[in-house]
Amino acid sequence: MKRSYLFVFIITSTIFVSQWGFGSYQESLKQAEQIETNFKPLKVVEWSIPQALKVSDHKQIEKMYLDSFLDAYKVLSKEQLKISNPTKEKWLEDTFKKEIEALKDPSSSIKLITVKERNVIVGAATLEEVKIGNSSAFYVRQLALLPEYRRKGLGSEIMQLIEKEARDQNLSSVVLMVRVLNNPGRKFYSKLGYEEGIYHHPDYSKENYIGYLKKIS
Repeated sequence: MKRSYLFVFIITSTIFVSQWGFGSYQESLKQAEQIETNFKPLKVVEWSIPQALKVSDHKQIEKMYLDSFLDAYKVLSKEQLKISNPTKEKWLEDTFKKEIEALKDPSSSIKLITVKERNVIVGAATLEEVKIGNSSAFYVRQLALLPEYRRKGLGSEIMQLIEKEARDQNLSSVVLMVRVLNNPGRKFYSKLGYEEGIYHHPDYSKENYIGYLKKIS
């Protein structure tokens, strides 16, 4: 009889411990799910709706483009760049003002990718669909990251996102133009598998710019 009581006690204790442990496990899972839901990555690379951005975002993109290209061209003179503007800075300011105006235009077909850190834009790319012969492609108009965010894989991540979207839309390729003297840019796109000299945009002189193309499908 004593053995029976002991047996019942052991079984009951085991059930109690099991139920207590299961309850704690379930609670931990809920907490983990809540943490995952609230978690925001430090840097986010995503598609953005240009017209939905705040005025401050547009200004940030314009400033970021300007700062990034001033840094890229800092060792090049106005004469080397073969520009007609009074200064290198003025040339870039005018270029990116036009880019942002085009971006804000409600009828514009320009697409935008942003890189954000804690909701501050630290990188961006603008692109649009163009015709190349009988096929369509994404033409990358601009791509820039603030100097301190370069060489961290973010530029490659932007290009991968563009290529994925091109593939999803059954586009044939991704194309872009780079200044002949922009050696870091040329190395970057070549490393990503872009072929040099196959594509050329009609708005750019062959003397100052070189085209890049990567077949997607």
